[in-house]
Amino acid sequence: MPDPSRMPGETADLAEMVAGLRAANARLRELLAGRDELIAELRVQVAEAGELREQVGQLRREVADLAARVKQNSKNSSRHARIRMC
Repeated sequence: MPDPSRMPGETADLAEMVAGLRAANARLRELLAGRDELIAELRVQVAEAGELREQVGQLRREVADLAARVKQNSKNSSRHARIRMC
């Protein structure tokens, strides 16, 4: 039974509006799912970047240690070279 309080054509307009809102809602859900995937990927990249920062710090410490050793050995080598020349 048609609703007497509605004008003819209002039901069709309302049905179209509901269908449009449902379609927009579905599209928004797709966009949110895509956003969630990107966030998950970014979290993995942030974790990897943290690990790489730790590795870089460790490598810098190792390079500094090796440079100090080379400097020490260079001083020792030059002393030995002077002694050998004499």
